[in-house]
Amino acid sequence: MVNLPKASLKNIAGAQANLEIETHNARVFAQSSSIKAMNQDVYVHLIPVKKESERKLIEEHVKQKENIRDMMKNPSSEIKLVGRPMKMETNMQGNSLSLTVPIERFLPEDSQKRNHLLVNLMIYVEHQDGTNEVVGGRIVEMKTGEVGVEFTVDEYSMFTPVYVDGAADYFTEGLNVKEHQPYISGYSDGTFRPTAIVTRAQMAAMLVRNLQLIHAGNRNSLYEDIQNSFAGDEIEIASALELMKGYSEKKFAPSEKITRAQIAVSASRWMTKECTKQVDQPAYCVKKAGVYKYRDVPNSHWAIQEIQQMSRAQMMSGFLNGTFKPEEPLTRAQAVKIINRLFTRGEISGIRSSPFKDVPTSHWAFQDIVEASTRHLTIN
Repeated sequence: MVNLPKASLKNIAGAQANLEIETHNARVFAQSSSIKAMNQDVYVHLIPVKKESERKLIEEHVKQKENIRDMMKNPSSEIKLVGRPMKMETNMQGNSLSLTVPIERFLPEDSQKRNHLLVNLMIYVEHQDGTNEVVGGRIVEMKTGEVGVEFTVDEYSMFTPVYVDGAADYFTEGLNVKEHQPYISGYSDGTFRPTAIVTRAQMAAMLVRNLQLIHAGNRNSLYEDIQNSFAGDEIEIASALELMKGYSEKKFAPSEKITRAQIAVSASRWMTKECTKQVDQPAYCVKKAGVYKYRDVPNSHWAIQEIQQMSRAQMMSGFLNGTFKPEEPLTRAQAVKIINRLFTRGEISGIRSSPFKDVPTSHWAFQDIVEASTRHLTIN
C-alpha cells in the first residue's frame, strides 16, 4: 500500500521526475506527465493473489474468455497463467502506467520451451466494470537472472500474464516478425556501464551473437592467446568470416581494447559483404557521396577508407571539434549503437523506464542500449 501526499507529487512534478514504485510482486512506473496531471493525494494498492485455490479459479475464468480462446492454435491448445495474478487499486485511473511483474519462477528450464512460452505470453486485464482486454508485454530483466514482463495500461483492476499456445501467430498473422535476442547484458549491481571500454574479445562475442552461429568442432585456431578466452569460439568465427583479424597469425590480443578505427574496419568488411547480396540489401548499401574531413585522420591513415565509408553510411560520426579519434577505445554505448545499425536492429521504441540505474531514459544511447540488451519481437 503506497500513499503519496499531494505536496510530494508537486515536488516530483516540479523536478520533472518520473515515479517508480518497486515491490516484491510488481513494479509500477509513472512518467512525469502523469504525475503533473494529479491534483490530489495518490494511492496505489497492489494485492497479489497468493492462494493457489484462488489462482486456479482465476485461471479457469480466463480460459473461458472469448478473446483468449480466439488466440488458440486449436481447440486443445494449452492456456495457463504465468506468474501471480495481481489486483490493483489506485486513483490514477486514466493515466498511463507501466507495470512489470516477475515471472522467472514460472518458466521452464528447457531453453526451447522457455522461448516458446515467452513468445506466446500475453497480459489479461480485467477492469472493474467487467470488461477485459489482452495486451502485449515486453520481456525484461528485473534483477540479474530474474525475468519479468512489462506492459502498459491506463485502466486498472486485475491483471495476470497468460500463456496461450498460438497467441504469437494470432497477433502477427500476415506481418513480418523477427525475434531479437540480446547480445550484451548489464552487471549484477544493476548497471550497464555505458562508458566502460570494450575489449577485442567482447567485440567478437557481440558480433557473432548477432549472427546466431554456433561453433562446431574442436578449438583449432592458430591464435595462441585465445585458448583461455571466454570468447575463444566467437573469435574463431569472427576471424573465419573476416569480421575481425589478429595482429599476426598467432596473436589476436583478446584482452586489448578495441579502437574506433578497428571497429570501423570490422564493420566496413561486413557492410561490403552484405552489399553484394542480390536481394534484401540493408539500407546502408545505398551509395552516398561525400568526403568527411577529420583533422586527426590524414589521407595516409591506415583506416581512412573504412572511416569514410562508416561516416557516409552514418554508422559512425566524428566529434564537434572536427576529430574522429581513431585510436580512442570504443565504449559499450558506442559499440551497441554501431552494432545495432550494422545488423539493422534499429532502435527499440515505446520503453518508458530504464532497466539500468546508470542509463536514464535521457541518455543519448538509451534506445540502442535497451535494444541490444533486451529480448523482444519486432514487426516490420
